[in-house]
Amino acid sequence: AALSWLLPGYVGPGAPDPPRRARLIPGIPWDQELISFVAGVGLTVVFPLFIEVALRKKPLAHLGFGLPPAASRAIGWGLALGVFVVFAGPFALAPHGDAMRAVYPLYRGPLVGANFVAYELSYFLFFLALDGLLRGVMLFGLLDWGVGVIPAIAAETLVQATWHLGKPLGEALGSPVWGVIGGIVAYRSRSVWPVVVSHWLLNVVIDHVAR
Repeated sequence: AALSWLLPGYVGPGAPDPPRRARLIPGIPWDQELISFVAGVGLTVVFPLFIEVALRKKPLAHLGFGLPPAASRAIGWGLALGVFVVFAGPFALAPHGDAMRAVYPLYRGPLVGANFVAYELSYFLFFLALDGLLRGVMLFGLLDWGVGVIPAIAAETLVQATWHLGKPLGEALGSPVWGVIGGIVAYRSRSVWPVVVSHWLLNVVIDHVAR
């Protein structure tokens, strides 16, 4: 609603018949999706990190936004690779249902060739916003406040599951699983980046199959 007020013609991602909606960024057919991704990162990642780094004088790693430290680098990226390998098959099968095809890709226009690649690169920002908030700001923030790792992962998983209410059934049922797995990967690697990358790549698989 706020973006609609700031940007007349903005209807947000997932709107049917994109050619008929307002073009807000010339040359980019999925401009409204891009705007929503950038706004999401600003609200869920940039703003909390500004408070943490500029005001509290904490490093990016304090909320999990540093790269995995040397001691946990191998296990972090190894877990990310393992998650992708294990879930790539189910994610590739998921879009064969009408419910998933009705939602993904979020941009409802044609995506082919370089346009598909460019869109999927911008889609990375969506997962930076989502996993950055839940597996970064929320998880590491709770740990910093003295909450135990199990309750902290449970809390971000609950938010993950709640956010997916109303999504296609398979996605809604799988979201708590991802909350737990993503929380474990972030905690073990001391970084959100392995989670963001693996989550993004799995959803690129969905988009590739569903388009």
